[in-house]
Amino acid sequence: MVNNQLFHNPQLLSSVLYDLRAFGNHNNIKDKIAEYSAAQDTLAIYKVIIKNWEAVMPVILDSEILVWIAYSHYGLAEDDIKRIAGLCEEKENLWHQLFFLIEPYVEWNGDRLQFADRRLRSAIIDRYKGEESRIKNTMILYFQNINLPIERQYDELPCLYEDINRMDDLLTYLLNLNVFRYAHANRHKKDALIKHWSNFELSDFNQYLNVLNNGIEKSEYITTLYELSNFLYFHGIEMFPDEKRYDIESVHLSMCENIISKLDTEIENKIEPSQLVNVYRTVATSYIDSFRYDEARILLEKGIRLLSPIVDSDWATYDTTVKLQQMPELQIEDKITMPLMLALTRTALLKNLNPYIDLLSEMINVATPSNEIDKYYNEVMLWIDILDQVQENSRNTSLLRSTIEYAYGMSLYSAEKYMDAFERFDNSFNLKYDYIQNIDSYGRKDTYQEYRLMELYKMIEACQITVAQSDLYRNQARYVEAVEKYGKELIDIGRFDRERLCNCLFNYAAYFYNQTLDREDDEVKELLHNAHKYYEKVVSETEDSHLNGMYIRASFFNMICLARMGQEENIPKICTSIFEKEKELGKYELNDLQIREILKICHSMSESDN
Repeated sequence: MVNNQLFHNPQLLSSVLYDLRAFGNHNNIKDKIAEYSAAQDTLAIYKVIIKNWEAVMPVILDSEILVWIAYSHYGLAEDDIKRIAGLCEEKENLWHQLFFLIEPYVEWNGDRLQFADRRLRSAIIDRYKGEESRIKNTMILYFQNINLPIERQYDELPCLYEDINRMDDLLTYLLNLNVFRYAHANRHKKDALIKHWSNFELSDFNQYLNVLNNGIEKSEYITTLYELSNFLYFHGIEMFPDEKRYDIESVHLSMCENIISKLDTEIENKIEPSQLVNVYRTVATSYIDSFRYDEARILLEKGIRLLSPIVDSDWATYDTTVKLQQMPELQIEDKITMPLMLALTRTALLKNLNPYIDLLSEMINVATPSNEIDKYYNEVMLWIDILDQVQENSRNTSLLRSTIEYAYGMSLYSAEKYMDAFERFDNSFNLKYDYIQNIDSYGRKDTYQEYRLMELYKMIEACQITVAQSDLYRNQARYVEAVEKYGKELIDIGRFDRERLCNCLFNYAAYFYNQTLDREDDEVKELLHNAHKYYEKVVSETEDSHLNGMYIRASFFNMICLARMGQEENIPKICTSIFEKEKELGKYELNDLQIREILKICHSMSESDN
């Protein structure tokens, strides 16, 4: 064995030693070693190990349990293994024998068991060569019929459908609203949902409307369609890379129109006002993105009026404000003018009604002429300054300032004044971040403001993409800190995008790396170390997600950092990981010129062993 190059691999040698411990004795040890030594490749060695298992435990052959574990995508739970292998309570001892055999070769993925070594998995699968379709169809029947929690069914069933090209069944499964709700609410499951939908077309996704129209409660209809439309809005390009963005937006808008058409009085009364206001605001934002300003204005007005009766005497305060202004145009109910906007804002400030401010900030983008926005901004900021001075217990007005800065920034962004918009967004971000951290220091939590902070970062990122200037990354450390702290939490509940988190980290890494191009050697080392640190973070965040292109980019630039730091020993391993991700690339990513160039370089490195 010492002379066989195969056994220079520590993992393989460890596997053989485990097998010898289980099956070797003083009578057969020489025969066992000769059998291992005669093997021509790794696959043959693992086949010897599998043969030994089958010899002592016929249940392995009878139930085909090994190949079930090998074919599983996330592993099998202990209960599932027992059930599949027929190891019920009276045969508990057989389960312990089986587990004793395979324990050195497996790892736990949560509560599920999977083989740790891919070469062992390959050997098991090779043992059942030509039977993949039969075995996976049997596995599908098991996961379909058994009363499993949705989280265990979801991890295996759609992947199995995909493996053997049962696409009609996969589509039917994805169109199940319970499946969608479960996957949408969980970060990692949402990534898989996006990947599964990439097998289909936009028209298939639109079938959700037919599903919703079949007997679902009206209030549930609104909330579910709202989630579906947002999911399409944020992930449509990932799911359907061959579709035109215009077509995706059209389907999204048709869903929004469907939502609004269902929002009659009867349904509104079944939905929490705060949730309903959020629906109005989100759909209005989609209309704004599509330049449908009149429709957006109507929805925002509805939101403002819906909020008004919620707070005692709030609408009465508004009426008083209107009358005091003595401006006839303010009496026009269906017309939102600048004076009315100012009156509403003043009322909201006096009553500390932050929901008003949020809605009004959206209104500015559709109801305020660009030449009047400066007046609005300056007057509102003056009122906030006065509030700080006249109140005995000075209220923290940083949140109000942040909201107005955001509104001003959105107006500037719509006018394509991106640098000016960035300054407002940056101001707003810092004010809101400080506000949230102060709350945290008292042991409280404001998840809504955390969400709004991440929305702010989205606009900062949009400015960074549009304007290629290093000055826009001056506060990137703060963005990274905030996005890591609050973005990761919001990803789990589907209110932040993992890709945006990774972009933030990647931008910071690139910020450090770009500075190495014009610095002295002493400074370069620290900059490269920081770039490497954040490229590693991106790799970690994208390792088990659908962001394969991002993983490849971050890994490649990480290799460059390591090479420049003289740490080449890990480069071959990184290169191998890039090749593994290459197998998972979608059509859209394969057509990306940068990714194609990176893969070309990596393959060239591999071929030259350099």
